[in-house]
Amino acid sequence: SIETNMRSKRYKRGASTITQQVVKMAFLSREKSLIRKSREACGAILLDLFYSKSKILEWYVNLIEFGDNVYGAKAAAQHYFQSRPSQLTIPQAIHLALVVPSPNRWSKGLKARSLTPFGHARFFNIALGMRRAGFITEEQWRTALATGDFGRPINGYDAVMAAEEPQE
Repeated sequence: SIETNMRSKRYKRGASTITQQVVKMAFLSREKSLIRKSREACGAILLDLFYSKSKILEWYVNLIEFGDNVYGAKAAAQHYFQSRPSQLTIPQAIHLALVVPSPNRWSKGLKARSLTPFGHARFFNIALGMRRAGFITEEQWRTALATGDFGRPINGYDAVMAAEEPQE
């Protein structure tokens, strides 16, 4: 980020941790300056001293934009799926996750209710990560891939299913 900023002679990239982003969104302005960046870093150190990473991540998810000027998971679940976060299906939750950290750039498929090729790849990788981490079962993973493009299969679903079929 420092190299990019020096080459462009402006603050083009920020290189913030999630904790720093929480500090920025909750307590600081959006101005791009070294003073704000140092305040962000100091605030992040304080947050880390007093709160768990889990709590900080919860705040982050409730502060970030999900596209369409919709901020926070609760508002995003309502806006895109007319639902509460606790009632989202696995594919719906993945759709919200795949637009982070660049919602204005990556929410096109969510808004159009049809994933872009990039959205297909992100959906597949997020679902696979959830399966590998034990957050969803093998069956839930297959179901998510089968219906993840708003009722249509995710690109690569056929290959996954073919690999799962017993060989004769």
